[in-house]
Amino acid sequence: MGYFFEPALGKARVLNEPETYGAEIATGLPLPVANLFHLFGDDLQDRNLAGPSNPQNLTDLIAAGAFAKSASAPSVFILPGMFNSGQSRSHALSTSVETLTPVVEAG
Repeated sequence: MGYFFEPALGKARVLNEPETYGAEIATGLPLPVANLFHLFGDDLQDRNLAGPSNPQNLTDLIAAGAFAKSASAPSVFILPGMFNSGQSRSHALSTSVETLTPVVEAG
């Protein structure tokens, strides 16, 4: 499940009322949810993990995790980041690792 294509989730509801919305989704589907594909920003480039650190990402991921748990989704899928202008692959990867470290530590 994700925020694009049909049937798309309402990202604002995932972030603002994760438990309620997750329960609605879980009870309204004939099959179990495989996972949640979460984007931090409004598209693939916005707030990507290879860019500057953004504390809102952790807040959003905690809400996305609460939604996934409530919807009985066993995992949350996130992209590791997109290359930014002038950024090498290794720099993009190391920046993504730095950005994800607090997320992993938060559980």
